[in-house]
Amino acid sequence: MRSRMGVPPTENVRTFIAITPAAELAKKLEATQDELRSALPDNAVGWIKPEQLHITLKFLGNIPDVKLDGVVAAANRACDGMASFRLTLEGVGCFPNTKVPRVIWIGMGGELEFLETLQNRIQTETGRFCECGERRGFRPHLTIGRVKVSGRAARKVGESVERVTVPPLGGWMICEVELVQSELLSEGPRYRKLTSIMLAGQ
Repeated sequence: MRSRMGVPPTENVRTFIAITPAAELAKKLEATQDELRSALPDNAVGWIKPEQLHITLKFLGNIPDVKLDGVVAAANRACDGMASFRLTLEGVGCFPNTKVPRVIWIGMGGELEFLETLQNRIQTETGRFCECGERRGFRPHLTIGRVKVSGRAARKVGESVERVTVPPLGGWMICEVELVQSELLSEGPRYRKLTSIMLAGQ
């Protein structure tokens, strides 16, 4: 027997709520990864697969299957009345900084006030389902790579990122958010969309 979302009952499901870039932007992001890869030391960065690129609005952690419907209902409440809005991808940088980089990201522009409102509403509505509390404030970005080295090698990655100029990649309309299952496998995470929540007017 399986749940309506295709998840075996009584199973914990590692989930997050996210926005996915439009398909045409995913191709541009892949080209940007290739450009950065050529400028960085070999095997210093683990690059996110194009089909897995996303903007995390809320990481929920391990959720019991029986609570997934409640998560969806909470996400629907968060999205209720929210109109579609436009985001753009622009710039590149590192978290926490280029001196000790752990993540390489593409920055965001456009109607960020709507994105921040949506994220805050999702945070409020789904907070009780979270495995652990969120300690960091929301910083809109799209992770494209994770640094695998440390020390001097990591600093070289940060210096290379500082020297790279990434032109604006374009934008897209945000019409939905997704509840995604994340399975941690030996070859890397595997994502599966469980459901979509449409914004107003869609």
